[in-house]
Amino acid sequence: WAQIQRRRGRSGIIGVQKTTIKRGDRTYRMWQAVWSPRPGVHRRRMFSIEKYGASQAKALAIRARKAGLREMGD
Repeated sequence: WAQIQRRRGRSGIIGVQKTTIKRGDRTYRMWQAVWSPRPGVHRRRMFSIEKYGASQAKALAIRARKAGLREMGD
């Protein structure tokens, strides 16, 4: 179920997307990885484009997603 392609995103990887967060007057651009290790539980890791750069933040999000899928099991 976690591997079903639901819509086309910018990353081309299921569960990895580019997002923008607004806090007060600041805007943060991030790549995030999302997965569910067990039913009813969701995990998310976010990587700042400002801190890591766009390509490295995306690569870190992809790596986090793959690690999250490994912890899911079957």
